[in-house]
Amino acid sequence: MSTSSVLRAPWRAIAGASALAVAASMVLVAPVQADEHLGDRIEGENRFDTAAQIATKTYPDGADDVIIAAGFNYPDALAASGVGGVVDAPILLVNDVLEDVTTFTDEALTELDPDTVHIAGGEEAVSADLQDQLESDDYVINRFEGDDRFDTAALMAEEFDTDDIREDFPAEDDVTAIVATGFEATDALAAGPLAHWGPHPLLLTNVDELPERTSEVLDDLDINSVVVMGGDDAVSPDVVDEIEDVTGEDSVAQFDGANRFDTAKMLNEFLVENTNNFNAEDAGETDGPGGVMLATGFGPEFEGENIPADALAGGPHGSVEGRPLVPINDVLDDLTDESQAFLEAGAGVIEVVLALGGTDAVSDAVLDAAEAAATPEVPDPAESDAPRLADAELNVQTATQVSVNYTFDQDITASGLAAADFYITSFAPTGDEHTTDAAPFQKSGDQITRTAD
Repeated sequence: MSTSSVLRAPWRAIAGASALAVAASMVLVAPVQADEHLGDRIEGENRFDTAAQIATKTYPDGADDVIIAAGFNYPDALAASGVGGVVDAPILLVNDVLEDVTTFTDEALTELDPDTVHIAGGEEAVSADLQDQLESDDYVINRFEGDDRFDTAALMAEEFDTDDIREDFPAEDDVTAIVATGFEATDALAAGPLAHWGPHPLLLTNVDELPERTSEVLDDLDINSVVVMGGDDAVSPDVVDEIEDVTGEDSVAQFDGANRFDTAKMLNEFLVENTNNFNAEDAGETDGPGGVMLATGFGPEFEGENIPADALAGGPHGSVEGRPLVPINDVLDDLTDESQAFLEAGAGVIEVVLALGGTDAVSDAVLDAAEAAATPEVPDPAESDAPRLADAELNVQTATQVSVNYTFDQDITASGLAAADFYITSFAPTGDEHTTDAAPFQKSGDQITRTAD
């Protein structure tokens, strides 16, 4: 019979010639690393289109609830991912500057077909006219309208019952809330996937004083564990003390990175270690998530400026797909050392690097750098001192049996390699492929003999 066979081994076993032609069409090759393309992008014509695409990709079967947030006036929207987790909702944006729901958002609402639309914020964020446009489509409207951003976040948190909050993060019987500064977007948005996944209420604070409404909700929900996003410049030690006065001594885990990128890295590492959702396998069993989202890490510091809108819409997506949010420095067009280190730690585990938004938010260069960081290095065969395939000799060929000797450039017995380190793929004349285990191999000195029926 006429067959061809391919001997394969890990790079530590064979790192030599790419192919050897032998009798009876026997071909021996070293394994080749798959050319994987990890990078992807969700990019709309503008922030409203991008948010709509994120929402419909995340909820392809529709959603009973949808959250509407202002696309420009951001503060009331920062806490939206938490309440979005309670009602299992995506986040869509409206144009609060032009007072337009936008065609993109309207079409996404039609596709998602919700019963209830939740508006994040008062009329300064999402006007009465915008609400009227939404009501004209017969959605039930539920507006979270507080006296300020802190009160609005508290109202969203009051949508929770204590029983709604996940009680096994970060440890068993923990009832966890998230607290972030209300004056800088990135820390709160980096926590968006966690808030939606829990779900966990996401509350806001001043730098030096815990708002009364935030304190009230922490108490009312019986919170006994708090994730604080940001260092002392974002959430001061006095505020941490005020939180623990309500939630108990040593109840705060503060992710106080050297900068916003480091804070996000610290949180994401914690999620990989302590959750299954943000870990490609089981918590603590791998070095990274199955995928990540890249989004702008710079946005408004004060009311009225542009929000990193793509990151806001990404919170529910990260929750559903198990993808932490990795902020990048869009001002300097830089992945940042912190984000690169997180991706490198997950190299070989991360299968998707998803940029949220167009190239003005996350450039192609940054996406390429992120993809490279998340791609494991392939050993150079020329630099390996592992056994190399030197020759192959047809030993026996009958009508029913083939035996081949594979010879290496050193004693493979001494190398510690076992027969199980090798397997063979045979191709029949029909083109069918069949892979066997290592059982048919016999190893001696610098040779492996393969006998096949």
